[in-house]
Amino acid sequence: MDDSALQLWLALVRLLHKIGRRSAGNLAEFDITPAQFDVLYQLGHSEGLTQQMLADRLLVTRGNVSALLDRMQAQGLLQRHPNPDDARSYILALTEQGRTLLERILPSHLALMTAAFASLAPSEQARLRSTLEFLEHTLE
Repeated sequence: MDDSALQLWLALVRLLHKIGRRSAGNLAEFDITPAQFDVLYQLGHSEGLTQQMLADRLLVTRGNVSALLDRMQAQGLLQRHPNPDDARSYILALTEQGRTLLERILPSHLALMTAAFASLAPSEQARLRSTLEFLEHTLE
């Protein structure tokens, strides 16, 4: 029996776990979770996202995102604005405090991720990203 697919999956899980631990440790220094960082990063790079659009990008349910956004809004990191095109939804935006926090986090987090993938040449990193994105799309 060829178990190469299982071995590949296990290798990906181990890698994600190792990188995830490093990431969580770095983000803890800023008193935020990886999920909160993902929200800050997504909103910092895409203006005008609705809660559902954000949920799709984060690959979690709208309800999970709602609780996360409630906490982040209470912390003063983001705001919800009524969506002029759909009264049932809100447009999300970082507050100045949220944008400042993202700007403080990015240098150290980028350095951490750069170090994590430093053993791969830039062309290998690009090929790996392309392969992973292709695989992700085939599984949708």
